[in-house]
Amino acid sequence: MSRRQRAVTAAAAGRGRDSFGFANMMHQVLTESAARPRALFSVASILLTCILVYGVADTLRFLPLSNSFSSFPSIFPSSALDNDSLQDADIMWFRDPFPRFYQDADFQVACDHFLGSPDDVQNRPNGGFNHVKSNNRSIEFYRFWYASRETYPGYHDQDVLNIIKFDPSIMDIGLKIKFLDTAYFGGLCEPSEDFNVVCTMHANCCYGLNSKLNDLRIMLQDWKYFLSLPLTLKKSAIFSWTVPENCSLDSLHHYDSTRMSL
Repeated sequence: MSRRQRAVTAAAAGRGRDSFGFANMMHQVLTESAARPRALFSVASILLTCILVYGVADTLRFLPLSNSFSSFPSIFPSSALDNDSLQDADIMWFRDPFPRFYQDADFQVACDHFLGSPDDVQNRPNGGFNHVKSNNRSIEFYRFWYASRETYPGYHDQDVLNIIKFDPSIMDIGLKIKFLDTAYFGGLCEPSEDFNVVCTMHANCCYGLNSKLNDLRIMLQDWKYFLSLPLTLKKSAIFSWTVPENCSLDSLHHYDSTRMSL
C-alpha cells in the first residue's frame, strides 16, 4: 500500500468521515496547488478550512502522511509547474476539486450563476476561483484583462471580466474558457444542491465582513452536520444548505445593471 493509500485509509477510518479524506485532499493540494510561491496563499486558506472542519489535532496528525511542507520541492510533478489554482480566502474546500477541472481548458472560472453549459459565455463568472494553465494564450489573456482596466475605469476586476468575455480579442488570442458548474463549485449566489458532489463553496454575493463570517460559520456547521449523518441519509440528497442568512444576492442585479450601463 502506498503512502497516499495509507493516508486515505487512515483519514477514512479516523472518524468515519466522507471518503474524500483530509489526507487525500492535502496530498492533492500540496501536489497540484503549491508549486509556485504565489499559490501558497491558496494552500494556507485551504489548510485553515481543514483546521476548522477537522480540528487542529487531525490536521497535525494527517499532515505528515500527505507529505510535509519541508518536502515541497520533491513532490511537485512537472505538470503542476504549468498550472495554478487561484482563489479568494472566503472559499471552503469540501472535496478534491481537481478531477472536476477540464483538461483542455486554458482558463477555468467559477460562476455566480451557471446556465448549464461550461462553454456558454452568458454564464456569470466569479473571479474568486480560477484554474489557469500557464501558456502563451493565458498570459496574453491576463495582459488583456489587466489592460482593460483603463478601458473601463472604476470597475472591479470581476466586472471587467464579465465585460471582456464577449470581446472578439478573446477569440483572437485563442483562449479556451470553461465555466465551472455550481453543482461542484457553488456559492451563496447559487449554492450547490448536492452535498455528495460539492467540492467548494464561496461566500459570494455578500456585503460586509460580519455578514460573510456569519454565513461562513453556518456553512461550516451545515457541512459538519452532513458528515455526521448515516450513509443512507447522506445518499438521500434531501439535505440542503441553510445559507445564505445575512448575505445578500444583490450582486446578480449589480451585474445586470453594470452590463446595461455600458
